[in-house]
Amino acid sequence: MTQLAALWHRIVMWSKVGRRRDLLGICFIIFLAICYLSPAFTSGPSFGPADLGRGLSVLTSSVTSSVHNNINGDIIDQSVAWNTLNYTLIHHSQFPLWNSYSGNGLPQFLNFESGVLALPSLFGYLVPLSWSFTVIVFVKLLIAGLGTYWCARLLRLSALPATFAGATFMLSGAFANWLGWSISGVFCWTGFILAGAILCMRASKHALPVGVLGISIAFAIYGGFPEGYVLVGATIIALCAVVGAILWLSGRPIGRIPILRFVTGSVVGMGLSAPLWLPGFTVIRSSIRAGTDTAQGIPIHGILLSLAQGYDGLPLAGSSFFLARTNYYESCAYLGVIALVLAGVAIGTRAVVRSHRSPVVAGLTLVAVVQVLVIYQVGNHAPVQHLIKAIGLGSIATHRTLPLLGFVIALLGAFGLDELMSARDPKRTRNVMLGVIGIIGVVLVYMWIKVPEAGVTSCAASSAVGGSGLSQNACEAIRRTSLYGPTAILLALLLSVRWLSRATGEDDDSGSLSAVNLRRATSLAGLLLVVEAGSLVFSGVMINTFSRVNYPVTNAVVTLRRVTHGALIGQDSINVSCPVVFTVPCGVRQPTGIDFYPNINVGYGIAELGMHDPIIPKATFATWPVPNAGQLLHTTNLFNPSVNTVALARDYGVSYVLMAANRAPAKGMIFVTKIENNKVSLALYFVPESAKVTASNGVTVAEIGDPSDRSVDVSLVGTAPTTVTAHITDSPGWRARIGNQRLVISRGSTNDLLISIPAKDLANGRATLVLSYMPRDLLVGLLLAGVSLVAFFASLFLGRKRDRARS
Repeated sequence: MTQLAALWHRIVMWSKVGRRRDLLGICFIIFLAICYLSPAFTSGPSFGPADLGRGLSVLTSSVTSSVHNNINGDIIDQSVAWNTLNYTLIHHSQFPLWNSYSGNGLPQFLNFESGVLALPSLFGYLVPLSWSFTVIVFVKLLIAGLGTYWCARLLRLSALPATFAGATFMLSGAFANWLGWSISGVFCWTGFILAGAILCMRASKHALPVGVLGISIAFAIYGGFPEGYVLVGATIIALCAVVGAILWLSGRPIGRIPILRFVTGSVVGMGLSAPLWLPGFTVIRSSIRAGTDTAQGIPIHGILLSLAQGYDGLPLAGSSFFLARTNYYESCAYLGVIALVLAGVAIGTRAVVRSHRSPVVAGLTLVAVVQVLVIYQVGNHAPVQHLIKAIGLGSIATHRTLPLLGFVIALLGAFGLDELMSARDPKRTRNVMLGVIGIIGVVLVYMWIKVPEAGVTSCAASSAVGGSGLSQNACEAIRRTSLYGPTAILLALLLSVRWLSRATGEDDDSGSLSAVNLRRATSLAGLLLVVEAGSLVFSGVMINTFSRVNYPVTNAVVTLRRVTHGALIGQDSINVSCPVVFTVPCGVRQPTGIDFYPNINVGYGIAELGMHDPIIPKATFATWPVPNAGQLLHTTNLFNPSVNTVALARDYGVSYVLMAANRAPAKGMIFVTKIENNKVSLALYFVPESAKVTASNGVTVAEIGDPSDRSVDVSLVGTAPTTVTAHITDSPGWRARIGNQRLVISRGSTNDLLISIPAKDLANGRATLVLSYMPRDLLVGLLLAGVSLVAFFASLFLGRKRDRARS
């Protein structure tokens, strides 16, 4: 209570002294986030490419086939689908531990990317489902913008440069374009984590800095995407280490207590998030993504995209993205000319000349250089990427450090804007700014020269990967159009330097700005902020897709849901085996369009054998009993096999099989009904004696109940010892019991659960087998989180008590 009273007193005093500039900066960041998501008020409240998702299956396709954005499918078939499941289970008073709709089931909370306890998700649960994912995106934007703003203020920047930093990072292409993916749920906390580190490094007498750092780290971990933990952690630690080294060399060492406070805050954050990472890393180690080589890097040409959005095309209707060996989302890097020029001003005036007096700018500069080397392939042999693989980090897509480079450039740009406003040495500032404008001008001239090359090879080739078959003239027009804005802004900056030189006071020997001209410099800084923010909003707002509903229901979906009653559905199509020579996913990893594209079925609440998830166990692929189905040929986290025999269906508990109406069914399947949508007909067949749970040795399964998403009740009738086969993915945490008697679970031939039940447990002729999912490490993680929380509040209380005793 004392802490709350003190916080309230600070808020009151803050309002009394009239720090309206901070309030204006915060309001401006909120306004920009609303502008970025403004299409939700006209096109529909649901953030997600519903137009793309519905075209992936015969069951949901529509007559109109126009797709706004043709490559962001992971949003609709992963992020939105998982959020829909989280929302539905929580609103039915269930915690989303298990996803029973994907294949034979997969962990949901321990999926990481589902973001069950991420702070944006918690806000998303409070609104109607149609607005839920949009609210999640909105909260991510605010966390990124306000966290960077606070971080900049703690670095002693004034409100206007801090607003510039928050707006630039929040709307930068590398971050804003990832908003639909869970990776942004980690990156958005970078500003708050660095702010907590700064507070810990200062001589504070209480434990609040530890709490700020710990809570920020915990929410970043709950945000999902483990790869992001490594990238954010490496960036923050590297920056703190460089700044600390510069301070030590200049005779201003940080000391042990701030470092201890930083370590304590990190431990608190790890403890609070232990319920996710402690059991979750066990799941990751056995998944198909473990050991994947993803440290490839982006072609060095991609660095030009930081200047011009769309220089290599856009993934939109009427355009085509054509940067080789990558896709739009992996390489999108636009920051705006203004941010890059101001970052150059900060480097030239502080990092180069006054590094000992500006250790933060020097540290940011060094980190930015390292980030560029990690992200982009320098040279034909990409030596940095080869080094990353050599030290055992090849499974981390290090080029995804790109959003963090945006964060660093945003802070550097804020320091450059501060230098422009304060004008400690206006002549040097002006000369450095002219030099940076000249360098960027040369780069833009190079980009103009390369315009004709767009239509020669790369743009035409991209037509086969989702492009629209554009002509050479159209490809050149795409590049040419992208350069108009940056060129105009750069020329305007050049004129502003001339205007700024006139603002420099010539009436005193110092060359500093007079009071009147300081106001003019501040006005120019405000204009730069507005232009930078406006250009970033305009660049990003057109990329996203909004709709009235993310999963539109067709008559085909209604029929399928009514007939199957929640039973598992499979499909029988062409993806039985892989050809000898192949270049795309095939066999078990090939979507066919007969059934739902894996995970989109989750949005409809229909169980399907297909899965699209990074935590699919390797054993799921390895145990697929059909030869030459490409089980081990790819690391693609997509499992969508063809069920073409009754035996295969029974092995996986598939009760219904969808196939084209003109395809002959497997022997033993029973025709149920014809399903038609958009003038395409499918046939639905029933598989006798195939169910989620079966028993042997004359024991029958009388009833299968699902009291919750993570438990199954099986009524068994019989007296003989039996082996029950539960077609549930063998994931650590499943338990079986009859009454109070625990039973041993072993792994079945298709990576499912086998439970041996002795005759004594069936002595009465009837028994209820209860299967429940609760990983043991999750309970340990909850205990660690509780201990961390109690320890933090205890230290807070003892610290306040000690301060009172001293006073």
